[in-house]
Amino acid sequence: MTNIRDAVSEIDNSAVLLLEVSAGSKKTHFPAGYNEWRKTVQCRIKTPPVEGRANKAIIIVTNVTFGTIMKKTRLFTKSMVFDYKCIASEPGVPRAHISLISGATSSLKRIRIDGMSGDTLVKKLYELMSS
Repeated sequence: MTNIRDAVSEIDNSAVLLLEVSAGSKKTHFPAGYNEWRKTVQCRIKTPPVEGRANKAIIIVTNVTFGTIMKKTRLFTKSMVFDYKCIASEPGVPRAHISLISGATSSLKRIRIDGMSGDTLVKKLYELMSS
């Protein structure tokens, strides 16, 4: 299996995830794979990259995947609909603890998840990618 650990780092007791985002995709999918050359986790977002909407969608998708919504759910937001199942093995991370720290206008983005270790994030990514 690929070494997802290369896409994860830690800053001040927070996990940082390096994402390669394809905005305007046919459907939203996260994690959508791993790019071994760029050492990034791939994320497809249906929302177009207009006026920061795709960045908001990335935060929502990250929160739904690692956050406090812990069952299959349909999440509605302005112009976005997501269907997701989440891993319910541990308590989630509050939405306020997930932030975009770089890449607002780039396809390469860094997402910070406060309250989650890098090892926990790697474990969850492996579980999601293998299911």
